[in-house]
Amino acid sequence: MPDEETSFDTEMADDRDYTVDATTVRRLYADGVLDEAARDAGLEWLEYTPAWWRWANRTLLFTGSALALAGVVFFFAFNWAKLTPLVKFAMLETALLLCLAAAWRAGLDGLTGKILTLGASVLTGATLAVFGQVYQTGVDAWELFAAWAALILGWVVIAKFGALWLMWIVLVNVALLLYWGQVVVPGAELNDVGRGGWGVYVVLAVINFIALAAREYAVTNKRIEWLAGEWLRWVMWAAVLFYLTIPGVALASGASQNKATIAAGALLSVAVAIGQKYFRKIAPDLFALTLCVFSACVVVITLIGRVVFKFSGRDFGAGSLLLMGLIVIGVFALAGLWLRATGAEMKGRRS
Repeated sequence: MPDEETSFDTEMADDRDYTVDATTVRRLYADGVLDEAARDAGLEWLEYTPAWWRWANRTLLFTGSALALAGVVFFFAFNWAKLTPLVKFAMLETALLLCLAAAWRAGLDGLTGKILTLGASVLTGATLAVFGQVYQTGVDAWELFAAWAALILGWVVIAKFGALWLMWIVLVNVALLLYWGQVVVPGAELNDVGRGGWGVYVVLAVINFIALAAREYAVTNKRIEWLAGEWLRWVMWAAVLFYLTIPGVALASGASQNKATIAAGALLSVAVAIGQKYFRKIAPDLFALTLCVFSACVVVITLIGRVVFKFSGRDFGAGSLLLMGLIVIGVFALAGLWLRATGAEMKGRRS
């Protein structure tokens, strides 16, 4: 009989709801049950922080860091002639080492340590720029950005910070843009259709699409949380569409019809089709879907405008401009209605 009562009490205890508060977490840490990381995670989860305060805190942290780094750059630009090479390198390298030491002290698990690593990455680029100016190495600009991206790659991997990862992608983009204009097509402008300037847009679009696909795979299948911010998806998807829309508009307007713009137009159609399916059915995201629709609208309006002004001749008047204005309003109105209906459908599917 006592055994039955004990068993009954045990079962009741297992079914009982326990309330865990911050005091309990601190007591468990003091008793040695939880380590420091588990205690901090528990307190962060339990103690309610208003959303507006988190937003303000992070915004001020990012803004302050950006202003501090910009201040370093402008300080050197303004006082360049008055500073000796020793002072320039001493100040930059001291700031870089302080950022790294502070990041190590704060830990890369927290936002502060990640921001400090981002600051060290920016100061690395500033150090390379100062080195090139002081010693006049004669390297091309693309080599600076390529070296910058290569040197901070290790920090990008260990920091696990979405903003730093995006910064690395931007450096790769800039390095490739400059490499195209200085090596692949020396002296050509990016829109120099006669010398193959459009090709770089296609290459950049493909590279950014691969990076975006890797991000989506990492978040969806590998549950990598530090890449989960939707803003990363928006920025990278906007970059893909931007690189394809520019030559796509050139193709639609008749300004260029070479292999690069034709390839860009084809890839833009494929990208919009993929984006429409992916961001509508697989990973619902109305803003990313809006970017697809906007890109398509720009190209369609350009193509319609080409036809309208072709039939109007060189002396097109107010009537042609009025007609184009109505066409623009109509195209975007239809796009807005479709997005509104699609958004309601996506919302209903989630609920």
